[in-house]
Amino acid sequence: PSWRLIEIATPAARRTSWIIKAIAGLYAIDIVLREGIRMLFLPLPVSVAEAFVSSIGFCALLFAIVRTRFSPASGSSPEPTSLFYPRFLKLPLIAVAVFVVLASLMGYIALGRFVAGQVVLTGTMIVLIILLYLAIQAIAGDLKNGPSVPSRLMGQAFGLSENQQSQLAWVLVGLLNGALAIFAIPLVLFSMGFSVAEVISYARSLVFGFDVGGIRISLAQIAIAVGLFVGVIFATRLLQRWLTSRIENNGRADRGLSNSIRTGIGYVGFGIASLVAISYAGLDITNLAIVAGALSVGIGFGLQSIVNNFVSGLILLVERPIKVGDMIEVGSQRGHVRRISVRSTELETFDKASVIIPNADLISTSVINLTHQNAMARLLIPVGVAYDSDPVQVRQILEKIAKDCDLVMPYPAPSISFDELGASSLDFTMRVYVADVNNGLSVKTELRTQIVLAFRAAGIEIPYPQQDVHLRDLDGVKQIVSQAIANRARQNTSASATATQHSTQNPKQTTPRGPEPAPTAPTGEGDD
Repeated sequence: PSWRLIEIATPAARRTSWIIKAIAGLYAIDIVLREGIRMLFLPLPVSVAEAFVSSIGFCALLFAIVRTRFSPASGSSPEPTSLFYPRFLKLPLIAVAVFVVLASLMGYIALGRFVAGQVVLTGTMIVLIILLYLAIQAIAGDLKNGPSVPSRLMGQAFGLSENQQSQLAWVLVGLLNGALAIFAIPLVLFSMGFSVAEVISYARSLVFGFDVGGIRISLAQIAIAVGLFVGVIFATRLLQRWLTSRIENNGRADRGLSNSIRTGIGYVGFGIASLVAISYAGLDITNLAIVAGALSVGIGFGLQSIVNNFVSGLILLVERPIKVGDMIEVGSQRGHVRRISVRSTELETFDKASVIIPNADLISTSVINLTHQNAMARLLIPVGVAYDSDPVQVRQILEKIAKDCDLVMPYPAPSISFDELGASSLDFTMRVYVADVNNGLSVKTELRTQIVLAFRAAGIEIPYPQQDVHLRDLDGVKQIVSQAIANRARQNTSASATATQHSTQNPKQTTPRGPEPAPTAPTGEGDD
């Protein structure tokens, strides 16, 4: 059922199958009767009558197919399927049947027989081609769910990943479909009445070349050129994989060297594949050089930045001042180099953000490479203590902390320097070396934690910033404050006298009761 040309229910498929078998039988009987009439030298009316009957019978069978209701196989549709479903199949059948009937009734019996025969032959070839296409899809498997069996076997033989196996499956399906197309064209031509000699002549001209406007086009050369290009690219990928595995298995080689070799081989392989394909296709390389020379001025002005980045990328791969895996700092960005491509370099920051930097910027500007020769780095940890601290004791504590830390390298030895007498503290700096700069943050965290704990145990204070405020003309400030206090006292005295005089003049007036005072909270040990 999965190979049916149209997804229909089994009863409709069974009925259609019997009708098609009847058409094939009728066509075979017509051929036998035609040859028998010719061999027996029967009169012409017999031949005409036989052709008329076979044509009408063929049209009746076509109408029987049209009358077959193609119900869906799932049966999920509650509404009955239209009698003319699918229209792309049944409407042409109706048109052919009507044409054959009308031609036969009007006396064009030979035309009706020819059309009926061509429908049978051409339809048979088209159905055969579609069945072969379905066979290719069945062999290839469902590419969405994974690669096919042939691509999986080739992937295991050449060590390809699952993604590459899926890509190989698509290539195999494309090649098979292309071969089917080449095989299908002669079949359709044969069914339409072309002779073998004509088909071979057309095929020879198509494959081995034909002239169009003075230019000879050969599909064979083009196909072989494409095959050579794909083959050289494939061989380049295999060489890249082999060299990468050999370099990575060697413990003395770094990751940046492997990336540089793989990228360089890819560029060289692509260039060789392009030259080989262009040369075999018949194009003159000298003409391409002339065209490239004519376009060099335009490329120099219009694509200057792209060419600059490309050349800078080649310099990065050859000179290797920056390699994949290095920790670099460009401007305000710091992170690890993840990929060096033709135009740009991908930098992954510590926030897991990708920064795309043009290769020309890495060549023309200053770049800090923290892991160029090795991953060893020096860390600086500034420390400030109070002025009443003993500087000798502070240095001894810091030296002991640096030597006891397992993450700090013993050589070069850690050093403690007394930098300056600061504004609010005695400033020291601890200088230590670590084997891997990527562990710098964890080493600083560990050392700072030990410094705080050791200073607390020794009673050494890490002071806050301190400032002294000096007030000038203090006598004037005191005088202003005294005048403000005297003015406030006079205002309070005047207000009290006015209230007393008002109460004396109106003795019967009841003094309004003010708000009750808030109760006083009891005093306890927890009160402020």
